[in-house]
Amino acid sequence: TNTVQQIVLGFSLINNESKAKCAKFDYPYFWSRSVAIAAAAQAIGATTRLAPAAEMFTCGLLSGVGLIGLASVKPDSYSEVLEQTDGLGMDALRQAEKDRFGLHHCELSHLMMSDWGLPRFYTEAVLFHEDPSSGTFAPGSRQAKLTWSIHLASLIADACMATDEQAQDALMKRICEGGEHLELDIAIIAPAQLEH
Repeated sequence: TNTVQQIVLGFSLINNESKAKCAKFDYPYFWSRSVAIAAAAQAIGATTRLAPAAEMFTCGLLSGVGLIGLASVKPDSYSEVLEQTDGLGMDALRQAEKDRFGLHHCELSHLMMSDWGLPRFYTEAVLFHEDPSSGTFAPGSRQAKLTWSIHLASLIADACMATDEQAQDALMKRICEGGEHLELDIAIIAPAQLEH
């Protein structure tokens, strides 16, 4: 509870005290997507029983905190990075962040969560969640499954946020593939997909 209180305070300070806004950072989209990831992570956690639902929610909510961290600390530089990588995907964004700042948003999320005292189990899942295959966890291990859970939650959030039907269909395919790593039933992950 104390950790969550500190995080909420940190978010409120970022929201209220930041004088310089990052022009290319979509704040409403970020917050909506964060809540969607959190809700999906909580639902996945309830099914897989990898961790308590509240902790899964928090882990999902914070999985992208490095994005708003960069936008808050380096608003002008980060706006340039976002403009250069617009439409190129998260791999390109992470590489551009690394080139410009020496670390990417997943690494910053990992560092921020560690600094707030969250367990390594969660911080390492967040570090690798955008590319779970890049982690060094043993396949099928609890850590690997948590990483895939946060990855899957982010895909579900992206599908919820997508406005283009073609993008939604592509994400649904990736969601189903991600669910296989957790041995989740497709009917639980994406019931609408069964109708197609």
